[in-house]
Amino acid sequence: MMTMKKSKLLTAMMMLWALISCVEIRAQEIQKVSNDSIALQEVVVKAARVVNKEDGKLIFPSDIQKQRSFSGFSLLGKLALPHIRVDEAGRSISATDNKGEVQIRINGILANMHDVQMLDVASIMSVDYIDSPGVRYGKNIAYVIDIHTRRASSGGSLGFNLTNALTTKLGSNDVYASVNRGKSQLNILYEQTYVDNKASEYNEDAQYLLHDGSEYQISRKIMNGATRNYDNTLQLKYNLADSALYVFQTTLTTDFSNQPYTSNEMWFSESGKPAYPVYRTSKGRNFTPALDLYFYHQLGKHQSLSADVLGTYIHTKGAYYEGEGEPYQYQVDGKTYSLIAEAIYETG
Repeated sequence: MMTMKKSKLLTAMMMLWALISCVEIRAQEIQKVSNDSIALQEVVVKAARVVNKEDGKLIFPSDIQKQRSFSGFSLLGKLALPHIRVDEAGRSISATDNKGEVQIRINGILANMHDVQMLDVASIMSVDYIDSPGVRYGKNIAYVIDIHTRRASSGGSLGFNLTNALTTKLGSNDVYASVNRGKSQLNILYEQTYVDNKASEYNEDAQYLLHDGSEYQISRKIMNGATRNYDNTLQLKYNLADSALYVFQTTLTTDFSNQPYTSNEMWFSESGKPAYPVYRTSKGRNFTPALDLYFYHQLGKHQSLSADVLGTYIHTKGAYYEGEGEPYQYQVDGKTYSLIAEAIYETG
């Protein structure tokens, strides 16, 4: 009986010693791992500013680029897009290789140069540059620039641009405003350009080499040239959008151009004939309102439907007279209506 008790006691003591040894070994391992650990410094992960794609580039403008840009034209110029010329002063965007036209879109919707001018640069998130656009973008489109913006849930903006010559009556001025509320946005733009030149003078000399080897010379000397022209544009745009589901946009644009007169008094001379006076005069007016309705709906993960309807009315009235050689004159009083509709279903 005593032997059995000693055996049990010995077994218990051996189990206790094994448990204590295991705990000591585990503690040593933990201490070693703790002593060998390295404190990491702060790590900053940055995404690429330019993402190359099969059909172009996706560009994320930096904060510095946006802070130093005063308009959408200014920012696009700083991005240095391949084969793209941005004229900030003239407010135009064109292709340098003459392969075709440059199409501008904002959040996937067709836009014009007025829309680019009104852009809040701080809201621009990315610029999608497409150098191989498909047929869905239209004919003769060589490049597409799609500007993606972040819309504020509330608030607004107001801006203006004044460009006027100091030595002559020539200028272009515009004022624009934007108001956001929830998913809705309202934009308004008014632009006026004008030219009023009087008593302008210039000389023009041309020399032509004919098929028989002889030369033919023409000389024009403008003695008293005058031009007066006023262009006015008013644009109202309403946009209702849920970026994940749908976009509805309606745009009303009215262009009114008035050219009270353009006249030139000049002396005209050609080879073998004495100089004689020539008069040119023209005047005209043009009124062009247009209504554009656009709708886009995301049907599924890989399906979408878009539709666009554009109605335009053009009223032109003018007269032209020229007395170079034989008298030539005509008058125009025309009205034109047009309605263009398009629907696109995409899948895959």
